[in-house]
Amino acid sequence: MSVDAVLNASKGLIVAPAGCGKTHLIIEALGFAQSKPYLVLTHTTAGVTALKKRLSRFAIPPRNYVVTTIDGWALKIAGCFPGLCPLDVGSENPTVFYPSLRRAVRNLVVNGNISEIITATYSRLLVDEYQDCNSEQHELTCALSRLLPTIVFGDPMQCIFSFSGPMPDWNRTVETFFPTLATLQTPWRWNNAQTPDLGQWILEQRHRLLRRERIDLRSCPDYVRFHPLSRNHNDNIQRQQREILLAAAPVSRRFSLSHG
Repeated sequence: MSVDAVLNASKGLIVAPAGCGKTHLIIEALGFAQSKPYLVLTHTTAGVTALKKRLSRFAIPPRNYVVTTIDGWALKIAGCFPGLCPLDVGSENPTVFYPSLRRAVRNLVVNGNISEIITATYSRLLVDEYQDCNSEQHELTCALSRLLPTIVFGDPMQCIFSFSGPMPDWNRTVETFFPTLATLQTPWRWNNAQTPDLGQWILEQRHRLLRRERIDLRSCPDYVRFHPLSRNHNDNIQRQQREILLAAAPVSRRFSLSHG
């Protein structure tokens, strides 16, 4: 997919299956300097660190972007405008504090008091790992999208943070507000590892799972091996450790699965 589709859209969703070049697409977009930096939001500090390392590796000028977590950005805004964004709970109870923080900052954005500040500060909003946004983070993103051109990147098949609160329905809520611009379909991770047939097979199984169909691991190209477990727990642990070491060896590109 061309980076022009990201830079020319006012609002949209890029569906990004694992290994299909999402991070590279984001980095390529950030390489195009704007008059103001891009605001790039994701979920974890580890994700922020990983993205910054990639940006540094590709020599993307830091002036082009601001990369932070969604909650980190909300915390900064609340700290800058405490009178306009009062918080009714303290940070000592994170399970109560962060939902309150997100709602307060969303309300601040919606009421228009800092609209000019946001539009004067950032050129565009990119949100990574959107499948992990809970409903409050989605509502905050929607509010920001009314001020900034906004593209979100995600894949409902990769959601891992659904325990953080109610999640927006992907089909009825996310895709309705952010129309799908494209679905990435080239398995670059597997192509670069010289295993393109495995990458294609994984994408095909993803489609089957989306259709709620069963998958058969025996149909996989010759990169998956079955190792039936015995009734001896200690023996199973030792066998799994041996297989992990074999799979990690540079001469091997095989993926080992234990099956019991």
